[in-house]
Amino acid sequence: MSGRRQLEQWLTEPETEPQYLREALFVKLLLLRRLAKGNLDILLARQRRVYLQRLRDLAELEKQARQEGRNDLVLLIKGAVIHTEADIKWMDVYLEEITSLESDPGGKS
Repeated sequence: MSGRRQLEQWLTEPETEPQYLREALFVKLLLLRRLAKGNLDILLARQRRVYLQRLRDLAELEKQARQEGRNDLVLLIKGAVIHTEADIKWMDVYLEEITSLESDPGGKS
Protein backbone atom coordinates (compact mmCIF):
# COMPACT_ATOMS: atom_id res chain seq x y z
CA MET A 1 0.00 0.00 0.00
CA SER A 2 1.38 3.39 -0.93
CA GLY A 3 2.19 5.97 1.70
CA ARG A 4 -0.52 8.27 0.38
CA ARG A 5 -3.15 5.55 0.60
CA GLN A 6 -2.03 4.61 4.13
CA LEU A 7 -2.33 8.24 5.18
CA GLU A 8 -5.81 8.51 3.70
CA GLN A 9 -6.86 5.32 5.46
CA TRP A 10 -5.42 6.48 8.78
CA LEU A 11 -7.18 9.84 8.45
CA THR A 12 -10.59 8.21 8.01
CA GLU A 13 -10.32 5.62 10.79
CA PRO A 14 -11.71 6.46 14.25
CA GLU A 15 -9.38 6.29 17.21
CA THR A 16 -10.19 3.22 19.27
CA GLU A 17 -7.80 3.70 22.15
CA PRO A 18 -9.15 5.55 25.19
CA GLN A 19 -7.52 8.69 26.51
CA TYR A 20 -4.87 7.79 29.03
CA LEU A 21 -5.16 8.80 32.64
CA ARG A 22 -2.16 10.52 34.04
CA GLU A 23 -0.67 7.25 35.19
CA ALA A 24 2.24 8.88 37.01
CA LEU A 25 -0.12 11.16 38.94
CA PHE A 26 -2.34 8.24 39.89
CA VAL A 27 0.64 6.21 41.14
CA LYS A 28 1.89 9.19 43.17
CA LEU A 29 -1.55 9.68 44.72
CA LEU A 30 -1.84 5.99 45.51
CA LEU A 31 1.61 5.82 47.11
CA LEU A 32 1.24 9.07 49.00
CA ARG A 33 -2.06 7.93 50.40
CA ARG A 34 -0.53 4.70 51.62
CA LEU A 35 2.86 6.03 52.74
CA ALA A 36 1.94 9.48 54.01
CA LYS A 37 -1.19 8.41 55.85
CA GLY A 38 -3.46 9.96 53.27
CA ASN A 39 -1.92 13.44 53.16
CA LEU A 40 -2.46 14.28 49.50
CA ASP A 41 -3.12 17.99 49.93
CA ILE A 42 0.32 19.24 48.89
CA LEU A 43 0.53 17.16 45.70
CA LEU A 44 -3.06 17.93 44.72
CA ALA A 45 -2.56 21.66 45.30
CA ARG A 46 0.63 21.68 43.24
CA GLN A 47 -0.95 19.66 40.45
CA ARG A 48 -3.99 21.94 40.40
CA ARG A 49 -1.68 24.97 40.03
CA VAL A 50 0.05 23.29 37.08
CA TYR A 51 -3.29 22.57 35.40
CA LEU A 52 -4.62 26.08 36.04
CA GLN A 53 -1.45 27.59 34.59
CA ARG A 54 -1.84 25.32 31.57
CA LEU A 55 -5.40 26.62 31.11
CA ARG A 56 -4.14 30.23 31.25
CA ASP A 57 -1.40 29.45 28.73
CA LEU A 58 -3.89 27.74 26.43
CA ALA A 59 -6.26 30.71 26.68
CA GLU A 60 -3.44 32.98 25.53
CA LEU A 61 -2.56 30.63 22.68
CA GLU A 62 -6.20 30.49 21.62
CA LYS A 63 -6.40 34.27 21.62
CA GLN A 64 -3.31 34.50 19.41
CA ALA A 65 -4.60 31.80 17.07
CA ARG A 66 -7.90 33.64 16.66
CA GLN A 67 -6.10 36.90 15.91
CA GLU A 68 -4.09 35.09 13.24
CA GLY A 69 -7.19 33.47 11.75
CA ARG A 70 -5.90 29.97 12.60
CA ASN A 71 -9.24 28.24 13.16
CA ASP A 72 -7.61 24.82 12.84
CA LEU A 73 -5.25 25.68 15.68
CA VAL A 74 -8.14 27.08 17.77
CA LEU A 75 -9.84 23.67 17.59
CA LEU A 76 -6.65 21.89 18.63
CA ILE A 77 -6.23 24.24 21.59
CA LYS A 78 -9.87 23.78 22.61
CA GLY A 79 -9.23 20.03 22.72
CA ALA A 80 -6.25 20.60 25.02
CA VAL A 81 -8.42 22.83 27.25
CA ILE A 82 -11.11 20.14 27.49
CA HIS A 83 -8.53 17.49 28.40
CA THR A 84 -6.99 19.72 31.06
CA GLU A 85 -10.41 20.53 32.51
CA ALA A 86 -11.13 16.78 32.58
CA ASP A 87 -7.87 16.18 34.46
CA ILE A 88 -8.92 18.74 37.07
CA LYS A 89 -12.36 17.13 37.33
CA TRP A 90 -10.73 13.70 37.74
CA MET A 91 -8.61 15.01 40.63
CA ASP A 92 -11.77 16.41 42.27
CA VAL A 93 -13.58 13.08 41.89
CA TYR A 94 -10.54 11.21 43.20
CA LEU A 95 -10.42 13.43 46.29
CA GLU A 96 -14.18 13.05 46.87
CA GLU A 97 -13.93 9.27 46.64
CA ILE A 98 -10.92 9.07 48.95
CA THR A 99 -12.60 11.38 51.47
CA SER A 100 -15.72 9.25 51.32
CA LEU A 101 -13.73 6.06 51.88
CA GLU A 102 -11.86 7.56 54.80
CA SER A 103 -15.06 8.78 56.48
CA ASP A 104 -16.63 5.32 56.13
CA PRO A 105 -15.15 3.03 58.80
CA GLY A 106 -15.99 -0.02 56.67
CA GLY A 107 -14.38 1.50 53.55
CA LYS A 108 -11.31 -0.16 52.10
CA SER A 109 -8.36 1.34 50.23
